[in-house]
Amino acid sequence: LPNMKHRSLRAGSMWVLAAKVAGAGAAYLLAATISRAHGAAAYGAFELALTLAGIAAMIGRLGLDGAWVRFLPEALASGGLRGQAAQKSFALVFFASLVLAGLLSGFSVPIASAFDSPGLEDGLRWAWLAVPSLSLLGLAAEMLRGGDRLRAYAWLQRGTLLLGVLLVFLALPDGAVAPFALFSAVALLAALVALGLALPMLRSQEQQGEGGLDLPLRQVLRTAAPMLLTAATFELMGWADTLLCGVYLGEADVARYRVAFRLAALLTLGQTAINAALAPRIARAFASGGDATPMLAQAARWNWTIALSGSAFLLLAGGWMLPWFGPEYADVDTSLTLRILLVGAAFNAISGPVLTLMNMTNAERQARNIVLVAAGLNIALNIAMIPRLGMAGAAWATTISTVLWNAMALVWVRRHRGVWSPFPTFKPITK
Repeated sequence: LPNMKHRSLRAGSMWVLAAKVAGAGAAYLLAATISRAHGAAAYGAFELALTLAGIAAMIGRLGLDGAWVRFLPEALASGGLRGQAAQKSFALVFFASLVLAGLLSGFSVPIASAFDSPGLEDGLRWAWLAVPSLSLLGLAAEMLRGGDRLRAYAWLQRGTLLLGVLLVFLALPDGAVAPFALFSAVALLAALVALGLALPMLRSQEQQGEGGLDLPLRQVLRTAAPMLLTAATFELMGWADTLLCGVYLGEADVARYRVAFRLAALLTLGQTAINAALAPRIARAFASGGDATPMLAQAARWNWTIALSGSAFLLLAGGWMLPWFGPEYADVDTSLTLRILLVGAAFNAISGPVLTLMNMTNAERQARNIVLVAAGLNIALNIAMIPRLGMAGAAWATTISTVLWNAMALVWVRRHRGVWSPFPTFKPITK
């Protein structure tokens, strides 16, 4: 980040941003490749399968991914980590995700019937492989982030998986492997790589004898529980529009909506990269009574730059970019959907890392409550608006709920942490 005083934060953010940009580019190319080769309906089925597997994998992580981002920086500051709680977390996540994967695979027929999507049935048959792989990958990646291994964390994201899927998909003969089956295989490979990086890091941080942070698994799970509910609710809110478009509109509309959504999400790439580097540093500053607001001030300037310049570019170029994915995307409804989504994405970007700030400063329960309110509104709005307005209704539901949860979090952080995240004041983050 320009002018950022903390060199490691700047370097870590740039690595995450590079990986996010590469992943976003791969997602767009994959969308265009599948759509052009098999039609928008096939890409819509792929997105539905990806959505359901992602939700199951997130639940399967039991909130432990967020908890370890919180505790590992404290362990590093204390001189190491005592006990086997981290290793036990992997075993717990594996068995939980395996159960969820079995449910998705076993009920693939009725689930596909509910969405009226034959392609979804074929995709969910691979959930037994995709869900445990994504769960373990997510936990290992977040542990690497907590251990300040941001370069490794950066390249262990879903966007990187899509890049791998794209490369293999292009190398294979047309139709040789179904897209979601290929994604599942790539996810397994990425999970093995992530485990190969995270487990040695944990062993290197184990503290024998005196000193270090003694952290029983029960304590980690107590912190993880509200984080799981927050993550699950946030994930549901993020994917409710896609799922309900599948219920009310069909596979082709899901594809068009997801392309518009992915383009609008470009505005949040910088914020996501910054948050990845900020989270462990905020946790460390909070634990030690330090001051993290200079970092927040730098992040705010970068977020504003991306939000304003990115919104202007996409408003001007969006109508030109959409037809590139295929003729089915060159319509007024998709263009309108993109413009509506840009409003919420821009507000999200300029609001800054408010939920990250809450989760890393012992306010995970308050963050959970905010997300629960916004998610309830989001689902209600989607149900009410999609049948009447189509994709634009989903976009309005997403934008309204995004503005709501950011505004609520902004007010809470200002009142209880003394930080106005779009324009941070230089005060310590106090307990």
